[in-house]
Amino acid sequence: MIRYSRKSDFADDASGKQKQVKAAQMEADAEKVTENRAALASKAEAARVKHAIILATAKELELTDAGIEKLKVMVKFNAQLDCFRALEPLLPVPAGVSDPAALGATPLKSHMKNNAQRVEELKKSRTRFLARGGTIALAQELLSGTIEQAVCGNDTQYLSDDEE
Repeated sequence: MIRYSRKSDFADDASGKQKQVKAAQMEADAEKVTENRAALASKAEAARVKHAIILATAKELELTDAGIEKLKVMVKFNAQLDCFRALEPLLPVPAGVSDPAALGATPLKSHMKNNAQRVEELKKSRTRFLARGGTIALAQELLSGTIEQAVCGNDTQYLSDDEE
């Protein structure tokens, strides 16, 4: 029994099957590493674009009811909401408030059913922003520091990426 398995192992090694299987596995691993790197690069690029849009929106924040009512394009509504959503964790918590979650948060777009609700949530976000001492200059300062951190902060690499 032992001799038979050894003979079959030697026969497999001699025919080159093991080398072919190992080469195919290494090739598949290399393709997967390439796909993973491309996916990470596209995610990083998407994060850069999103943060650039948020930073550009911070320069044009609408802080009045009249300004909010003039926003007719949903892309601008959504950009304003994204900007306020990004600012909320960065703003200082007012004195006397122990839990920042008690201040409220801007809901995600998927949680708002219609445009009227988006307008109302944008007004609430603006009110919270102003109540916490927010200004356009402060918004730009806070967001410009977080862009580099958000884009470059997830700089992880697998050990298998370096093995070639």
